[in-house]
Amino acid sequence: TDLDNLQPLCAAHNLAKEHRRAAHERRTRTHRNAAPRHTPQYPTVHPAEDPPTDPDPPPPQ
Repeated sequence: TDLDNLQPLCAAHNLAKEHRRAAHERRTRTHRNAAPRHTPQYPTVHPAEDPPTDPDPPPPQ
């Protein structure tokens, strides 16, 4: 009976773990793809080496 009570809990835990992992992958994949697109317009790492290609860049924060 203990094992029967444990099985649904284990399945729910694995489902939650898989959901968290998928959400994390989705977040990091979106961030990785979005990073190069913003880098030319808003150079935050090396402004001197990588000047913005935008003719009218926003003022630095």
